[in-house]
Amino acid sequence: MKPKAFFLHFNKPASRKASEARWSIHQAGVCHVVKDFTLSAKVKPRYRKRQPICVLAGRGVISVVGDTAVIS
Repeated sequence: MKPKAFFLHFNKPASRKASEARWSIHQAGVCHVVKDFTLSAKVKPRYRKRQPICVLAGRGVISVVGDTAVIS
């Protein structure tokens, strides 16, 4: 697949509901809420004035296997 822009951040509401950490990974209008992720793509932080305060953004291919996302 061709690398596309993505961003990820900690998902506080989903984490509270699950009682453990959850992450939101957004790419091409789709949001994947996962328990863990493996990241091998280059990312840059984006700082915002509203929540989420820090978002990691980059370009890559995302595949979700169970509760884990692999970003390359």
